[in-house]
Amino acid sequence: MALHSIPEAAKLAGVTRQTMYKAVKDGRISATEGTEGGKVIDTAELLRVYPNLKVDRESTPDDNQIDTARQLAEKDAEAMRRENALLREQLGEVRADRDRLIATIDHERRLLPAPAPQVSPEATEPRRKRFWQR
Repeated sequence: MALHSIPEAAKLAGVTRQTMYKAVKDGRISATEGTEGGKVIDTAELLRVYPNLKVDRESTPDDNQIDTARQLAEKDAEAMRRENALLREQLGEVRADRDRLIATIDHERRLLPAPAPQVSPEATEPRRKRFWQR
């Protein structure tokens, strides 16, 4: 896929440069270091975040690349949705296990006898009189 500088990506996405820089900074869109030291954004990443890119026919020689990138972005999004659903299901199972274990602990705690009061050694020895009490 083609790499675009942040100003180019902003133009393609139809947003301002500042908006694109903020999106990169906030992590909504990923960018990598380009060969000239600036950040660059892949076309597939642009399509993931901004599905309706303004395509300049002169800079994009092959429409198949954009279609392929859009299809890949849709597949990635669907895979992420499936993973999210699986993780939510696993979280529900973990919460159910946690609740079951807490109930078991509470039940076992009720079966234990009450702890006997501990007698301190000071209570068994007679208290010594201090020098002013003699």
